[in-house]
Amino acid sequence: RRSRADALSSRCATTAYTHDVVDLIVTWLQSFESAIRAAQNGDPRGFIALVFAAVGVACLGSLVFQLRIDRWPTVRGRIRRAGVQAAGGASARVSQMYVEALEYEYRVDGTDYVGRRLSPWVVSASHNAKGLLAWRMRGLEPGSEVEVIHNPRRPEKSFLRRSGPVGKTATVAMAILMLAMPAILF
Repeated sequence: RRSRADALSSRCATTAYTHDVVDLIVTWLQSFESAIRAAQNGDPRGFIALVFAAVGVACLGSLVFQLRIDRWPTVRGRIRRAGVQAAGGASARVSQMYVEALEYEYRVDGTDYVGRRLSPWVVSASHNAKGLLAWRMRGLEPGSEVEVIHNPRRPEKSFLRRSGPVGKTATVAMAILMLAMPAILF
């Protein structure tokens, strides 16, 4: 059983933490306002800080999307095609980019669909790094059965893999870093 002193101490610590968070947000808003004024006055640091902040907001949007996908249902599907293919037309082999070439079929509520996305992360790689794409496609062979994650409201939107803890942590870290840039620059 906790004593009244323990409860009061806990409340004080929570209040102090809340004040620290509020102070941090106020500081960030002030630096963001400084970045806006600097950009309006032609200071390139202001423009750069605003671009970083926009990327940070986009990262937060990506995180929300990744968390929503965690709640999407799954159905059984079958791989039609899986591999790596050249993207676009490069004049030299070293400048050639590669992407995942994936097709899978699945059925939701009696309607057939064809999906092409492995995960929410769109990945392309250079000629020297195309092995990364092959590694991401490991275990996906034509004819094999897979679990297909689909949007319950728009079943044509689907993936075979959800973002894991590492991907979500990287997204949060990137958002924090990008959103901190206005405070760092101003």
